[in-house]
Amino acid sequence: IEQKHRRQQTISWSKQRRMTLQLLSISSLYLVTWIPSIVTGLMQQVNATTSLYDIQENYISDLTYLICLLLPWMYIGLVPDFNKWMLKHFRRLKRPPNTIGTLG
Repeated sequence: IEQKHRRQQTISWSKQRRMTLQLLSISSLYLVTWIPSIVTGLMQQVNATTSLYDIQENYISDLTYLICLLLPWMYIGLVPDFNKWMLKHFRRLKRPPNTIGTLG
């Protein structure tokens, strides 16, 4: 933005907004999946109990696999024209067939 301002070029805010939305959504997915593991790891350093280790081993460590499962769907959802394309194709599938004039 600063470089465009120095060159006196216009800033396309729609591209900036879209890029910011993509960055925030992908980084929030990583934060949601990694923060519980980091917090329980820090709590284990402070208070070394086996119950925290069991919770992390059984439940929280599996959250990181959600990144691999959800990231492709997030990418598809963030493609600008993909939603329009999907809606167009779903509307075509839901449309009832024309039965007027056919012999039954």
